[in-house]
Amino acid sequence: MSIYSDTDEADSVVFDIGSHTARIGIAGDDAPEISMNYWESPDFKTTYFENGYKLWENAQYDTNVLENVIESCYDQLSKKLNGKFDAVPALFTEHLYDCPTKRDSIFELMFEKFGIPSTYIAPSQILSLYSSGRGSGIVIESGNSVTETLVIYEGYVIHDSIKRQDYGGATFSLNLKNGFKNKNTATQDNPEFILSLKNQCSLDPRVPSTEIQLPDGNVVAIDSSRVNESSKFMFESSKKDSIDELIYQGIMASDIHCRRDLFYNIILSGGNTLASGFTEKLSDSFEKLLKLRHANTRFKVVSSPERLYSPWIGGSILTSLSMMKYYWIEKAAYDECGARGLHDRLINP
Repeated sequence: MSIYSDTDEADSVVFDIGSHTARIGIAGDDAPEISMNYWESPDFKTTYFENGYKLWENAQYDTNVLENVIESCYDQLSKKLNGKFDAVPALFTEHLYDCPTKRDSIFELMFEKFGIPSTYIAPSQILSLYSSGRGSGIVIESGNSVTETLVIYEGYVIHDSIKRQDYGGATFSLNLKNGFKNKNTATQDNPEFILSLKNQCSLDPRVPSTEIQLPDGNVVAIDSSRVNESSKFMFESSKKDSIDELIYQGIMASDIHCRRDLFYNIILSGGNTLASGFTEKLSDSFEKLLKLRHANTRFKVVSSPERLYSPWIGGSILTSLSMMKYYWIEKAAYDECGARGLHDRLINP
Protein backbone atom coordinates (compact mmCIF):
# COMPACT_ATOMS: atom_id res chain seq x y z
CA MET A 1 0.00 0.00 0.00
CA SER A 2 1.24 3.50 -0.82
CA ILE A 3 2.35 5.52 2.20
CA TYR A 4 0.55 8.47 0.60
CA SER A 5 -2.76 6.66 0.14
CA ASP A 6 -5.58 5.57 2.46
CA THR A 7 -6.51 2.59 0.30
CA ASP A 8 -4.92 -0.70 -0.68
CA GLU A 9 -5.20 0.17 -4.37
CA ALA A 10 -2.07 1.25 -6.20
CA ASP A 11 -2.19 4.92 -7.19
CA SER A 12 0.41 4.61 -9.94
CA VAL A 13 3.39 2.58 -11.10
CA VAL A 14 6.91 3.96 -11.70
CA PHE A 15 9.18 2.47 -14.38
CA ASP A 16 12.90 3.19 -14.53
CA ILE A 17 14.11 1.17 -17.53
CA GLY A 18 17.77 1.32 -18.47
CA SER A 19 20.03 -0.68 -20.77
CA HIS A 20 21.50 -2.59 -17.78
CA THR A 21 18.59 -3.07 -15.37
CA ALA A 22 14.90 -2.24 -15.08
CA ARG A 23 13.23 -1.07 -11.86
CA ILE A 24 9.49 -0.95 -11.26
CA GLY A 25 7.31 -0.43 -8.23
CA ILE A 26 4.27 1.21 -6.69
CA ALA A 27 4.49 4.97 -6.11
CA GLY A 28 4.87 5.74 -2.42
CA ASP A 29 6.91 2.63 -1.61
CA ASP A 30 10.39 3.16 -0.17
CA ALA A 31 12.09 1.30 -3.03
CA PRO A 32 11.11 -0.41 -6.28
CA GLU A 33 9.41 -3.75 -5.84
CA ILE A 34 11.36 -5.23 -8.74
CA SER A 35 14.92 -4.73 -9.89
CA MET A 36 15.46 -6.86 -12.98
CA ASN A 37 19.07 -7.55 -13.98
CA TYR A 38 19.13 -8.39 -17.68
CA TRP A 39 22.23 -10.58 -17.39
CA GLU A 40 20.34 -12.83 -14.97
CA SER A 41 17.20 -13.07 -17.10
CA PRO A 42 16.89 -15.96 -19.58
CA ASP A 43 14.80 -13.67 -21.81
CA PHE A 44 17.42 -10.93 -22.11
CA LYS A 45 20.80 -12.38 -21.11
CA THR A 46 22.01 -13.34 -24.60
CA THR A 47 21.08 -9.98 -26.16
CA TYR A 48 22.64 -8.11 -23.23
CA PHE A 49 26.07 -9.71 -23.62
CA GLU A 50 26.01 -9.70 -27.42
CA ASN A 51 25.46 -5.93 -27.34
CA GLY A 52 28.46 -5.38 -25.05
CA TYR A 53 26.92 -5.34 -21.56
CA LYS A 54 23.75 -3.46 -22.57
CA LEU A 55 20.32 -4.41 -23.84
CA TRP A 56 20.32 -1.78 -26.57
CA GLU A 57 22.23 1.15 -28.01
CA ASN A 58 20.89 4.48 -26.79
CA ALA A 59 20.08 5.77 -30.26
CA GLN A 60 18.56 2.47 -31.39
CA TYR A 61 15.76 1.50 -29.05
CA ASP A 62 14.11 -1.71 -30.14
CA THR A 63 10.36 -1.40 -29.58
CA ASN A 64 9.97 -5.16 -29.30
CA VAL A 65 12.64 -5.41 -26.61
CA LEU A 66 11.12 -2.45 -24.73
CA GLU A 67 7.71 -4.12 -24.90
CA ASN A 68 9.14 -7.38 -23.56
CA VAL A 69 10.81 -5.59 -20.64
CA ILE A 70 7.60 -3.76 -19.70
CA GLU A 71 5.56 -6.96 -20.00
CA SER A 72 8.06 -8.88 -17.87
CA CYS A 73 7.94 -6.15 -15.20
CA TYR A 74 4.13 -6.20 -15.16
CA ASP A 75 4.13 -9.99 -14.86
CA GLN A 76 6.35 -9.80 -11.79
CA LEU A 77 4.23 -7.03 -10.26
CA SER A 78 0.85 -8.55 -11.12
CA LYS A 79 0.07 -9.81 -7.61
CA LYS A 80 0.53 -6.40 -6.05
CA LEU A 81 -1.61 -4.84 -8.80
CA ASN A 82 -4.26 -7.57 -8.42
CA GLY A 83 -3.84 -8.19 -12.13
CA LYS A 84 -5.32 -4.77 -12.95
CA PHE A 85 -2.33 -2.91 -14.40
CA ASP A 86 -4.60 -1.45 -17.10
CA ALA A 87 -6.37 0.61 -14.41
CA VAL A 88 -3.21 2.20 -12.98
CA PRO A 89 -1.29 5.22 -14.42
CA ALA A 90 2.42 4.70 -15.16
CA LEU A 91 5.34 7.11 -15.05
CA PHE A 92 8.55 6.47 -16.99
CA THR A 93 11.99 7.99 -16.53
CA GLU A 94 14.14 9.09 -19.49
CA HIS A 95 17.58 10.46 -20.27
CA LEU A 96 18.03 14.03 -21.44
CA TYR A 97 17.98 14.20 -25.23
CA ASP A 98 16.72 10.63 -25.35
CA CYS A 99 15.70 9.19 -28.68
CA PRO A 100 12.27 10.70 -29.58
CA THR A 101 11.13 7.37 -30.96
CA LYS A 102 11.46 5.88 -27.47
CA ARG A 103 8.86 8.35 -26.20
CA ASP A 104 6.63 7.44 -29.14
CA SER A 105 7.05 3.74 -28.37
CA ILE A 106 6.16 4.23 -24.70
CA PHE A 107 2.97 6.14 -25.55
CA GLU A 108 1.96 3.62 -28.20
CA LEU A 109 2.69 0.58 -26.04
CA MET A 110 1.06 1.89 -22.89
CA PHE A 111 -2.13 3.12 -24.54
CA GLU A 112 -2.58 0.53 -27.30
CA LYS A 113 -0.93 -2.62 -25.98
CA PHE A 114 -1.40 -2.33 -22.20
CA GLY A 115 -4.46 -0.05 -22.18
CA ILE A 116 -3.52 2.07 -19.17
CA PRO A 117 -5.58 5.22 -18.41
CA SER A 118 -2.70 7.73 -18.34
CA THR A 119 1.08 8.03 -18.40
CA TYR A 120 3.93 10.52 -18.13
CA ILE A 121 7.66 10.60 -18.94
CA ALA A 122 10.09 12.67 -16.83
CA PRO A 123 13.87 13.37 -16.96
CA SER A 124 15.73 11.14 -14.53
CA GLN A 125 18.08 13.94 -13.37
CA ILE A 126 15.18 16.05 -12.14
CA LEU A 127 13.74 13.02 -10.37
CA SER A 128 17.12 12.30 -8.76
CA LEU A 129 17.16 15.82 -7.31
CA TYR A 130 13.63 15.26 -5.94
CA SER A 131 14.87 12.12 -4.22
CA SER A 132 17.74 14.02 -2.57
CA GLY A 133 15.34 16.49 -0.93
CA ARG A 134 17.17 19.45 -2.46
CA GLY A 135 15.89 22.34 -4.56
CA SER A 136 19.29 23.15 -6.07
CA GLY A 137 22.26 21.11 -7.24
CA ILE A 138 24.15 19.68 -10.16
CA VAL A 139 23.11 16.09 -10.81
CA ILE A 140 25.65 13.73 -12.37
CA GLU A 141 23.87 10.65 -13.59
CA SER A 142 26.18 7.95 -14.84
CA GLY A 143 24.39 4.78 -15.79
CA ASN A 144 25.26 1.90 -18.02
CA SER A 145 25.37 3.71 -21.37
CA VAL A 146 25.10 7.44 -20.74
CA THR A 147 26.69 10.01 -18.42
CA GLU A 148 24.87 13.35 -18.11
CA THR A 149 24.95 16.49 -15.97
CA LEU A 150 22.16 18.94 -15.28
CA VAL A 151 21.98 21.98 -13.00
CA ILE A 152 18.72 22.80 -11.25
CA TYR A 153 18.75 25.99 -9.17
CA GLU A 154 15.82 26.76 -6.89
CA GLY A 155 13.61 24.58 -9.04
CA TYR A 156 14.71 26.02 -12.39
CA VAL A 157 16.63 24.02 -14.99
CA ILE A 158 19.77 25.76 -16.30
CA HIS A 159 19.67 24.64 -19.92
CA ASP A 160 23.29 25.54 -20.74
CA SER A 161 24.46 23.19 -17.97
CA ILE A 162 23.27 20.09 -19.80
CA LYS A 163 26.25 17.94 -20.77
CA ARG A 164 26.08 14.40 -22.12
CA GLN A 165 28.56 11.71 -23.06
CA ASP A 166 27.67 8.27 -24.38
CA TYR A 167 29.74 6.24 -21.95
CA GLY A 168 29.12 4.56 -18.62
CA GLY A 169 29.23 1.19 -16.93
CA ALA A 170 29.18 -0.79 -20.19
CA THR A 171 32.35 0.95 -21.42
CA PHE A 172 34.01 0.29 -18.06
CA SER A 173 33.02 -3.40 -18.23
CA LEU A 174 34.38 -3.82 -21.76
CA ASN A 175 37.65 -2.14 -20.80
CA LEU A 176 38.03 -4.48 -17.82
CA LYS A 177 37.31 -7.46 -20.03
CA ASN A 178 39.90 -6.37 -22.58
CA GLY A 179 42.39 -5.81 -19.76
CA PHE A 180 42.29 -9.53 -19.04
CA LYS A 181 43.03 -10.60 -22.60
CA ASN A 182 45.90 -13.09 -22.80
CA LYS A 183 46.11 -13.05 -18.98
CA ASN A 184 43.34 -15.37 -17.83
CA THR A 185 41.10 -16.99 -20.44
CA ALA A 186 38.62 -18.29 -17.88
CA THR A 187 38.16 -14.78 -16.56
CA GLN A 188 38.07 -13.02 -19.91
CA ASP A 189 35.38 -15.40 -21.17
CA ASN A 190 33.23 -15.00 -18.05
CA PRO A 191 31.14 -11.82 -18.53
CA GLU A 192 29.33 -12.18 -15.19
CA PHE A 193 32.67 -12.17 -13.40
CA ILE A 194 33.73 -9.02 -15.24
CA LEU A 195 30.58 -7.30 -13.93
CA SER A 196 31.40 -8.34 -10.37
CA LEU A 197 34.93 -6.92 -10.64
CA LYS A 198 33.58 -3.36 -10.58
CA ASN A 199 32.15 -4.00 -7.12
CA GLN A 200 35.29 -5.73 -5.82
CA CYS A 201 38.21 -3.71 -7.21
CA SER A 202 38.34 -0.17 -5.87
CA LEU A 203 38.86 2.97 -7.94
CA ASP A 204 39.99 4.75 -4.78
CA PRO A 205 43.59 5.91 -5.46
CA ARG A 206 44.46 5.11 -1.83
CA VAL A 207 43.78 1.38 -2.34
CA PRO A 208 46.84 -0.20 -4.04
CA SER A 209 45.35 -3.64 -4.81
CA THR A 210 42.43 -5.98 -4.10
CA GLU A 211 42.44 -9.74 -3.62
CA ILE A 212 39.74 -11.53 -5.61
CA GLN A 213 38.84 -15.12 -6.39
CA LEU A 214 38.89 -15.98 -10.09
CA PRO A 215 36.27 -18.26 -11.70
CA ASP A 216 38.84 -21.09 -11.74
CA GLY A 217 39.19 -20.84 -7.95
CA ASN A 218 42.58 -19.13 -7.81
CA VAL A 219 42.95 -16.05 -5.62
CA VAL A 220 44.96 -13.19 -7.10
CA ALA A 221 45.74 -9.59 -6.21
CA ILE A 222 44.42 -7.17 -8.83
CA ASP A 223 46.59 -4.07 -8.98
CA SER A 224 44.58 -0.86 -8.82
CA SER A 225 46.49 0.46 -11.85
CA ARG A 226 44.72 -2.09 -14.05
CA VAL A 227 41.29 -0.99 -12.81
CA ASN A 228 42.20 2.68 -13.09
CA GLU A 229 43.43 2.12 -16.64
CA SER A 230 40.01 0.69 -17.49
CA SER A 231 38.19 3.68 -15.99
CA LYS A 232 40.49 6.54 -16.97
CA PHE A 233 38.15 7.63 -19.77
CA MET A 234 35.86 8.92 -16.98
CA PHE A 235 38.41 10.69 -14.82
CA GLU A 236 41.21 12.19 -16.93
CA SER A 237 40.92 15.94 -16.36
CA SER A 238 42.90 16.61 -19.52
CA LYS A 239 40.00 15.20 -21.54
CA LYS A 240 37.09 17.52 -22.24
CA ASP A 241 34.59 14.69 -21.86
CA SER A 242 35.74 13.38 -18.43
CA ILE A 243 33.15 13.43 -15.63
CA ASP A 244 35.02 16.02 -13.57
CA GLU A 245 35.20 18.25 -16.66
CA LEU A 246 31.46 17.83 -17.29
CA ILE A 247 30.75 18.87 -13.71
CA TYR A 248 33.00 21.90 -14.00
CA GLN A 249 31.48 22.96 -17.32
CA GLY A 250 27.97 22.54 -15.94
CA ILE A 251 28.65 24.70 -12.89
CA MET A 252 30.47 27.38 -14.86
CA ALA A 253 27.55 27.54 -17.33
CA SER A 254 25.38 28.72 -14.43
CA ASP A 255 25.11 32.29 -13.11
CA ILE A 256 27.99 33.29 -10.89
CA HIS A 257 25.77 33.77 -7.81
CA CYS A 258 24.62 30.12 -8.09
CA ARG A 259 28.03 28.50 -8.26
CA ARG A 260 28.93 28.33 -4.58
CA ASP A 261 25.73 26.39 -3.82
CA LEU A 262 26.35 24.10 -6.76
CA PHE A 263 29.91 23.27 -5.69
CA TYR A 264 28.45 22.07 -2.37
CA ASN A 265 25.65 20.07 -4.01
CA ILE A 266 27.30 17.73 -6.54
CA ILE A 267 24.80 14.86 -6.55
CA LEU A 268 25.67 11.41 -7.88
CA SER A 269 23.06 9.14 -9.43
CA GLY A 270 23.09 5.96 -11.48
CA GLY A 271 24.48 2.45 -11.21
CA ASN A 272 27.91 3.26 -12.62
CA THR A 273 28.57 5.54 -9.63
CA LEU A 274 28.25 2.46 -7.36
CA ALA A 275 31.55 1.05 -8.63
CA SER A 276 33.81 0.59 -5.62
CA GLY A 277 35.76 3.78 -4.89
CA PHE A 278 33.91 5.85 -7.53
CA THR A 279 33.10 8.73 -5.17
CA GLU A 280 36.67 8.90 -3.85
CA LYS A 281 38.15 8.75 -7.34
CA LEU A 282 35.83 11.48 -8.65
CA SER A 283 36.53 13.70 -5.63
CA ASP A 284 40.28 13.28 -6.09
CA SER A 285 40.07 14.03 -9.82
CA PHE A 286 37.80 17.06 -9.35
CA GLU A 287 40.06 18.45 -6.61
CA LYS A 288 43.03 18.30 -8.97
CA LEU A 289 41.05 20.09 -11.66
CA LEU A 290 40.01 22.87 -9.27
CA LYS A 291 43.57 23.40 -8.05
CA LEU A 292 44.51 24.33 -11.59
CA ARG A 293 41.56 26.63 -12.22
CA HIS A 294 40.01 27.75 -8.93
CA ALA A 295 42.47 27.28 -6.10
CA ASN A 296 40.94 27.00 -2.61
CA THR A 297 37.46 26.29 -3.96
CA ARG A 298 35.69 23.82 -1.70
CA PHE A 299 33.09 21.31 -2.86
CA LYS A 300 31.01 18.38 -1.68
CA VAL A 301 30.08 15.23 -3.59
CA VAL A 302 26.77 13.77 -2.35
CA SER A 303 26.62 10.01 -2.88
CA SER A 304 23.43 8.61 -1.37
CA PRO A 305 23.38 4.85 -0.67
CA GLU A 306 20.10 4.78 -2.65
CA ARG A 307 21.56 6.47 -5.74
CA LEU A 308 20.98 3.37 -7.88
CA TYR A 309 17.26 4.01 -7.34
CA SER A 310 17.33 7.82 -7.20
CA PRO A 311 15.29 8.40 -10.39
CA TRP A 312 12.76 5.78 -9.31
CA ILE A 313 12.44 7.30 -5.82
CA GLY A 314 12.04 10.76 -7.35
CA GLY A 315 9.34 9.41 -9.67
CA SER A 316 7.61 7.84 -6.70
CA ILE A 317 7.62 11.21 -4.92
CA LEU A 318 6.41 13.10 -8.00
CA THR A 319 3.48 10.80 -8.75
CA SER A 320 2.37 10.93 -5.12
CA LEU A 321 1.98 14.73 -5.20
CA SER A 322 -1.52 16.15 -5.66
CA MET A 323 -0.32 18.42 -8.49
CA MET A 324 0.47 15.36 -10.60
CA LYS A 325 -3.19 15.08 -11.60
CA TYR A 326 -2.59 18.09 -13.88
CA TYR A 327 0.35 16.42 -15.65
CA TRP A 328 -0.87 12.91 -16.40
CA ILE A 329 -1.41 12.43 -20.14
CA GLU A 330 -4.63 10.54 -20.78
CA LYS A 331 -5.64 8.20 -23.58
CA ALA A 332 -8.00 10.82 -25.05
CA ALA A 333 -5.05 13.17 -25.64
CA TYR A 334 -3.16 10.36 -27.36
CA ASP A 335 -6.14 9.61 -29.58
CA GLU A 336 -6.38 13.28 -30.52
CA CYS A 337 -2.69 14.19 -31.00
CA GLY A 338 -0.86 10.93 -31.61
CA ALA A 339 2.38 9.97 -29.85
CA ARG A 340 4.59 12.70 -31.36
CA GLY A 341 2.01 15.38 -30.60
CA LEU A 342 2.31 14.68 -26.86
CA HIS A 343 6.00 15.58 -26.56
CA ASP A 344 5.23 19.25 -25.86
CA ARG A 345 3.28 18.24 -22.75
CA LEU A 346 6.40 16.77 -21.14
CA ILE A 347 9.25 18.45 -19.25
CA ASN A 348 11.77 19.37 -21.94
CA PRO A 349 14.92 20.91 -20.41
